[in-house]
Amino acid sequence: MNLYRHELRSYRTSTIVWIIALSGYAVLFLTMLVSFLQDVAVSKGIIEQLPEAVRTAFNIRAETFLTLNGFYSLLLIDLTFIGAVQAMNLGVGIMSKEVSGKTVDFLLTKPITRRNVYVQKVLATLTIIVITNLVFQVVTLSSAVLFGHESFNIAVFVRLSGILFATQLYFLGIGLAVSMVIPKIRSVIAVSIPAVFIFFIVGLLDSLVGNQAARFLSPFKYYDTAYIIQHGSYEWQYIGLELVVVASAIAGGYWLLARKDIRAVA
Repeated sequence: MNLYRHELRSYRTSTIVWIIALSGYAVLFLTMLVSFLQDVAVSKGIIEQLPEAVRTAFNIRAETFLTLNGFYSLLLIDLTFIGAVQAMNLGVGIMSKEVSGKTVDFLLTKPITRRNVYVQKVLATLTIIVITNLVFQVVTLSSAVLFGHESFNIAVFVRLSGILFATQLYFLGIGLAVSMVIPKIRSVIAVSIPAVFIFFIVGLLDSLVGNQAARFLSPFKYYDTAYIIQHGSYEWQYIGLELVVVASAIAGGYWLLARKDIRAVA
């Protein structure tokens, strides 16, 4: 597992930065809930003045916005987008960097099969995502208890936080598959941000147009925060759909790597 440990070390600094960014953003805005609750009437008035299209697109409702879980669900719109970029960067970068860095042929001359290379790199990315979410869960839950100033359903809050992990898992799988499809990726961020943004826009179309078919196409809509707050659970058909997509993407990436023509660096 030398390659696995090497990848964890190489991504250590960037992982810390992403964790600080995600956790810091959540903590910063959770502290703002106190200000909103100081004058509920004024806060509701501000929400009602927002254009209806904006409230519909981002699922903003005055009756839930001024509760901790409702306020947090709005934060998750930004948090899942940021987390998706991190996961997509990991998925695309961890394989393509060997090609762009011209080290792939050197790596494959070592006593390690392509299967082991792929498996260890996938395990490394999964470990990074899990660590990111464990720290994120602890920090956000602690902040909710500290700044919430109200009783709230902790189980629902934890499930809401779990949306970040589910979204990252989806984009990690997509990123791994993309890295195998595109022959040479010069800039990881130039691939990941547009891809995440397209899925995000498709998710907004589901809210604005009310087309349920669009919901199946965007992982940003697999986990409806209003449903989770009301029922305390996920919609399991979308979890099943995500698992199929992620498993297919990871397996497809391995299949492509096994048949890919690796050219030696001149």
